[in-house]
Amino acid sequence: MRMLIFVYVFLSAATAQQPGLKFEEGFQEFLNTNKYNGAQVGVMVANRLAYAKAHGKGHDDTNLELLAKHQISAISKAFTSIAILKLHDEGKLTLDSKVFGTDGILPEVKPWKKENIDKRIYDITVENLLYHTAGWDYVHSSMADPMLNSALLKRGETTKNISKEMKLATDETSRDIIRYMLSERLDYTPGTKSVISNLGYVILGRIIEEVSDFPYEDYVKTNILFPCGMMHTRIGKIHRCVKHDNDPAFKCEVTSRLVDAALGWESNMYDLARFSQCMDGSVDFSIISDKMANMLLHKPKAVPVQHSDTWIGPGFHVNNKGAIWIESERYTNDLLFYHTGPFHGKLKSILEKHKPTALIVLLEGQNYAPVKYLVREMVHEETNWPLENLLFDDVADVTLKVGNIDRIIKYEINEHHIKPYTHAIGQLRYDIKWIHGHMFSGSSIFTVIAEKTNIPIYDKVIVESGLSEKRLQTQKLHLEKSNYNLTFLHTYRSYTHDKRAVFLAIYRKHAYANTTIIRYGEEHYTQPYRKLLHLYEERGFYPTSQSIVHSGYDGLVSFILEEDLTSKEKKSFKSYCEIGHHRLNNLVMSSFRHGRRLKYLDSSDYFGKPVFSAIFVKEKMNKIMFNSNINEAELMTLLTDQQRNGLLPSIIVGYTDKYGDLKYATYLEPPK
Repeated sequence: MRMLIFVYVFLSAATAQQPGLKFEEGFQEFLNTNKYNGAQVGVMVANRLAYAKAHGKGHDDTNLELLAKHQISAISKAFTSIAILKLHDEGKLTLDSKVFGTDGILPEVKPWKKENIDKRIYDITVENLLYHTAGWDYVHSSMADPMLNSALLKRGETTKNISKEMKLATDETSRDIIRYMLSERLDYTPGTKSVISNLGYVILGRIIEEVSDFPYEDYVKTNILFPCGMMHTRIGKIHRCVKHDNDPAFKCEVTSRLVDAALGWESNMYDLARFSQCMDGSVDFSIISDKMANMLLHKPKAVPVQHSDTWIGPGFHVNNKGAIWIESERYTNDLLFYHTGPFHGKLKSILEKHKPTALIVLLEGQNYAPVKYLVREMVHEETNWPLENLLFDDVADVTLKVGNIDRIIKYEINEHHIKPYTHAIGQLRYDIKWIHGHMFSGSSIFTVIAEKTNIPIYDKVIVESGLSEKRLQTQKLHLEKSNYNLTFLHTYRSYTHDKRAVFLAIYRKHAYANTTIIRYGEEHYTQPYRKLLHLYEERGFYPTSQSIVHSGYDGLVSFILEEDLTSKEKKSFKSYCEIGHHRLNNLVMSSFRHGRRLKYLDSSDYFGKPVFSAIFVKEKMNKIMFNSNINEAELMTLLTDQQRNGLLPSIIVGYTDKYGDLKYATYLEPPK
């Protein structure tokens, strides 16, 4: 009997299906059958990225990885449509506004030729552009797709040469193409037909610039992408590009900035997964309001498809079940972004069903396969999805846990990614416990320690980097009006700002009680700072931030001082500036023996050597671990090993040693 039971258990375990395996096998067969060069594929289940894989080669003919940026072509229209809907939702734009003419939003954009103007162009509204009903039909037009004019001519297609006809001395710009097309006759009367138009969405990009007074890319990043935690998404840059037989006209031959608002963005699986969450509100933030969600699903007016089950909406295809999707277009790589709905927070009510909610497929190649039908069938057939949230692979190099405390560590975050990164981890309910920036190998990078919290923190913490002294002061006063308090101040040298010293600041909502007094200062010389600190210490203040940066021989200290008026005794602390490695190590160990813990640490480059600024506070610890000269691989091993000893990092400071190598100083202690 025992043997029979043993065999049964063994066979049951052996035949257990690996989560996601059925979908993976089906998708691999789909790629092989349709001869795609490569792909990124992701499946959102409930509010997690349950499946994410990269296959084959990318646009540069190298092995594709999930972090690799992919030309997302038509998905660009989703960003543009949401930007327009957001401006409308905020009362800055009306959809029935005329676009061209004296009273239009873009009065300065006029037809290239003055004779035989199709007067219907002055009837085009923002809504016409948004719903692809403005009058341009690339299928029946002699111009095909005017935004891809140069690429189509290179491929030998028969169409007018815009640059040649306009006698342009340089490559045509988007405004050149718009003006040219305003001189051409419309293919149909605006509002009577619905046909995907890249030209229409490029015009929407110019409307966004006009109404918001920001460059199109900046507006979309600031108001849509960054709040959604999308740190990898940008207008596509010029890549090393390898052309294959099944690649579309758009690849390698069109400047992304020319088609920015229609086809120009690039992104990856992780960011598009966050975009899906940001739309449906399955996390603590939604980019769309109820009003915007209704407009997103609304059928366009006066279009023959009014009674059909599917239609072209703002940036997406829509069906009568509330699903939205984007597929590839005539001259772009095949792709699919599909979401079942509902949107704006309503998805949370069905998360317990653990059913797929969004599907992302980015393919290298154009083979006209029925991607939506085939891949959705594979998704429906898979019933055993992984339980992990693969979004953590993007935001964490190390995940640690001691007791009920969960922390993640990310070693190198580009300074441009800091704001969206904090939103990305905020959506996972991780709060920054420590952050430090330093220069290395031609860029300014940050190291972050974040800790899991059980409460929503998305709108409770604001992190700003690259601040000048004036901008820091202005922003602090502005945010204080909304009850945000400056709680952390860090100085670093920024490659983006010509290696000048700039500030990173963290503001927290209602961080201080009414009985707490805060003082802060920027770039005080070390000797005057010590005297100032001594004076404030006598009044009961103690430092919580003490960042140092050097300008020649001079150390400049930026700081935050805090006083608790309810405290009956002064906070005991020790402050040190401009100390070397050897003294730092001695101070940490002697402070531990005397019941002091390292509360704050910063590094600065002093003529090619690191010096440190440190604060110790009176607090007895049973055990600690400190290492001030360790590389990234060694640090990862140390963190994993010390986790078993009940220690987690509270401080990680990066610096460049005298040999030009990237090193770290880290302080580990039992979590509280």
